[in-house]
Amino acid sequence: MPPDSIRPAHVPTLAGELPRLPATVETLYADGTRGSAPVTWQQVTAVTVE
Repeated sequence: MPPDSIRPAHVPTLAGELPRLPATVETLYADGTRGSAPVTWQQVTAVTVE
């Protein structure tokens, strides 16, 4: 069953530094249960964070 929502990942990062993105995100279901799911991020490069 797919989740009803996915909690946004908040990753504070200084300009010019590559973020350390989590391998999973928290999932939320209508009945109040929570889970986690693997996530694939777009590649972040040094040019992206300039």
